[in-house]
Amino acid sequence: MQQSDFEGIFQEMDGLPVTMRLLDWPLHEFMPQAEGDIELVAQAVAVHPAGLKRRVQALHEANPMLGHRGIRFGLTHPDVYRCRFRR
Repeated sequence: MQQSDFEGIFQEMDGLPVTMRLLDWPLHEFMPQAEGDIELVAQAVAVHPAGLKRRVQALHEANPMLGHRGIRFGLTHPDVYRCRFRR
């Protein structure tokens, strides 16, 4: 989804260092909530909708601003940072 954004940034920076802030906001807010949306996303990433729904529920935090974000989240859920490049 953001691949073209990142490619543009790297091209524009022409080899200079780039720092990206990853997943600084509560991830569950960006996950699909409605059944139809869950099915569309599951199909797009080739996973079973029920598994995606369980994952969305597991990512929900009662007060995400208190801490389990960014790098800490990436350490406990490394698959979130796994990228798929489609050409």
